[in-house]
Amino acid sequence: MNPRMLALLRESRGLSQSALAREAKVPQSAISRAENGLGELDPARLRAIADVLDYPIDAMDWPDEVLGFGSASFHHRKQQALGQVTLQRIHADVNLMRMRVARLLRGIEMVPRYKFPSIEVDDLGSPEEVARAVRAYWRVPMGPVANVVKVLENAGAVIVRSDLYSPRISAISISAPGSA
Repeated sequence: MNPRMLALLRESRGLSQSALAREAKVPQSAISRAENGLGELDPARLRAIADVLDYPIDAMDWPDEVLGFGSASFHHRKQQALGQVTLQRIHADVNLMRMRVARLLRGIEMVPRYKFPSIEVDDLGSPEEVARAVRAYWRVPMGPVANVVKVLENAGAVIVRSDLYSPRISAISISAPGSA
């Protein structure tokens, strides 16, 4: 079992360790030890936890890296205060979606029409100049973009619609580790 996955799966359901312990009838201390890598859960407890979380047991074994909102890979803009539980749930869901998409993409060959350019604002002087450079690189005409999703997908982006549990955050973008 991957301790970080157990925590991530729990957070994706918006549950505290105590709430999960109550619902799964597993001591909270056992969940805490498991999430901190200090102990294993026996098969019966793992099954009870998986049932409450509504995930297959093998999801707790996924070896994927968990990316945090503090990492350079996550980009989002939130309005004012967003509760910690909601933010953790969004973080968990986005990580799980990223892991699922990575598994799907490993099974196909995808050759994007364009690449995401790496441009520093300081090199061009302003965000507007960066936008002009990217439009030129992707051959997007000036004026309103008729279909932003299509433009991004042509560059290899994977767009996923998801409930973010709050109107205070409207979108999140992630650059996969190792990508530009």
